[in-house]
Amino acid sequence: MTTPAYTSDTGRRGGRLLRILGVGFGIAVGVGATIGGGILRTPGEVAGYMGTAGLTSAIWLVGGVYTLLCSGAVSELATMLPRAGGWYVYSERAFGKRVGFVVGCCDW
Repeated sequence: MTTPAYTSDTGRRGGRLLRILGVGFGIAVGVGATIGGGILRTPGEVAGYMGTAGLTSAIWLVGGVYTLLCSGAVSELATMLPRAGGWYVYSERAFGKRVGFVVGCCDW
């Protein structure tokens, strides 16, 4: 049985909201709002720099294709090296432990 987020009776909770969301959720909301604000603001700036709708669409299309190709390359790396660590694992394999350490520190 689940507990409702708001209890109307004056029993255990006294008619107050339950505290079920923690600090991690608050941080996630803050980061999401920051990223979301940037995503909503960026298209107008890009359109202002490009000048025409066709050129703006072409730039966004090129960016989308680039992102698709990069995500395909990263998924191939993740399939070939199925270890936790992300960019650290890939750069350590390609360039050695020292470069892997630097990349891991910069990525963190």
